[in-house]
Amino acid sequence: MRFAFLFESMPLPFLTLLFPFIGAVLCSGLLLYNRFLSRRFGHALVLPKVVYKLPFLALLVLDVIFSYIIWSRVTGPSAPVYVLTARGWTTALSGEAAANLLTVFRIDPFSAVSAALMNFVALTAGICALADKKNIITPRKTAFFLFTCTGIQGIFYSNGLYLLTLFMALTQFGVTGLYSNFETKKKPGGESVYYYISRVTMLVMFFAGVLTLKFEYGTDNINVLASRIVSSGPSLAAFILLAAPMLYLFIKPSPYLPDASRNCFFGIRTQASLFVVFRIIFSIYGPMDGLQKVPYLFIMLGFALILLAVFLSCAVKDPAAFMNSVVMYMKGMVLAAIGIAMHGVFGAERAALYGVSALEGMILLWLVFLPITAALAVITVYLKQEGGGVEMWRGGALLDRAPMVAVTLFLLAAMVSGLPPFIGYSGKQLLFRSANFINPLVFVFLFIFTVLMLLTSLRFLVSLMTGGRSPGSEFVFSGEATIALPLILLLTLFVGATMLPGALYEESVAPSVEALINRTAPDSSGAAEASVK
Repeated sequence: MRFAFLFESMPLPFLTLLFPFIGAVLCSGLLLYNRFLSRRFGHALVLPKVVYKLPFLALLVLDVIFSYIIWSRVTGPSAPVYVLTARGWTTALSGEAAANLLTVFRIDPFSAVSAALMNFVALTAGICALADKKNIITPRKTAFFLFTCTGIQGIFYSNGLYLLTLFMALTQFGVTGLYSNFETKKKPGGESVYYYISRVTMLVMFFAGVLTLKFEYGTDNINVLASRIVSSGPSLAAFILLAAPMLYLFIKPSPYLPDASRNCFFGIRTQASLFVVFRIIFSIYGPMDGLQKVPYLFIMLGFALILLAVFLSCAVKDPAAFMNSVVMYMKGMVLAAIGIAMHGVFGAERAALYGVSALEGMILLWLVFLPITAALAVITVYLKQEGGGVEMWRGGALLDRAPMVAVTLFLLAAMVSGLPPFIGYSGKQLLFRSANFINPLVFVFLFIFTVLMLLTSLRFLVSLMTGGRSPGSEFVFSGEATIALPLILLLTLFVGATMLPGALYEESVAPSVEALINRTAPDSSGAAEASVK
């Protein structure tokens, strides 16, 4: 193969993986050289900050542009196909291309909008990292950021379960480095060791599920599996092995770190793990015999998380605890929405009555989860900055001292609670309507939980905004300018979605639902890919 020909018609999805991966490898190479080879050559390489900061920002911006272009070109469930042959990339699967086929690369609307959203939030996290004076960005941190971006991009664009496992492993490598920096010393209580073991266990379980399907059906291609899979012992065992680890990664609270950018990347990883769950449940398995009770398990699990979140938020005062309770509430709502959507696809009558609307509500809640989580992470780290041993949020009078943060917190509480006309309202209404078809009690409980979460959120906001200035408020804290740009970007996203709900559904939600449940027989590209593997 002539390597230069690879770039003649390189598909943009592949470039969104390639560029951050190259950046991560270069940063890692610098670190390895300074660690192992610098003594041999007599000096270590210390690069000026601009040498790695500017390319880091450029890569994030480039990925946002690429992902937007990809998303704008994808319409309907029919995914663009890119074929890698011995002579490079092509979009035609015939003649010489078919004879020299190496692999097929395809993308659907759900993957496209997921990648675009992830890249946008990654850009805001990168801006936070560059502007943070306390947690200075380094080549090591840059490398882990870019490895995480590469892995998550691959998760959204993968069509095979083997590749999905590989990119999940790369993502875990990146976020684990952001969390522990792969320290050799144990944290108190063996926290780092437990983190490593649990993540490896999750990957092993998922890979075992992949191998089970591969041995049972002779392929790991998602599109081909969707047309072949039937109810059997190995298929149901594989469902547990594939879904359980991803649900664990989604449900388990991410560690709070005094670094907004790293918290944002943990949120991105959480979003990607749920994306995998969606693909497993809807794209591979669908309404299969033996899974009829699974929707109720999701609904009950969602209710349990919501109840716990409401209980924890009743007397919460610390911003970090408030952020964790809100994120837990959103996770519970999304899980309940998954259960309702699954219930809606078990039968043509259900699908006609509420199945599609349930899926639309689920997708919309899932789309707002990541930007709301990112905004909460940025604000929480800002409020917990210390001055004279006192955290900023303890000073009171937040509306007077940080009006932008106070207004943003209110808007986030309104969106999470589904208040009209804010984005989140439409998704909640679809969820309530669909829940009423299953059982009116499900609707009543969801509505009560929503009201309770709104009241506890307002109580927390009032506690921050009311009262006079305390002695702690006199210390000098970093101003809102340090977080202004990331919050403005996220607020722009929220305002745009709120002002144009029809466009949001037409361009993002409806195509994603159509692609997610598209379980037709594989076309020639899918069959060819299966034969290659």
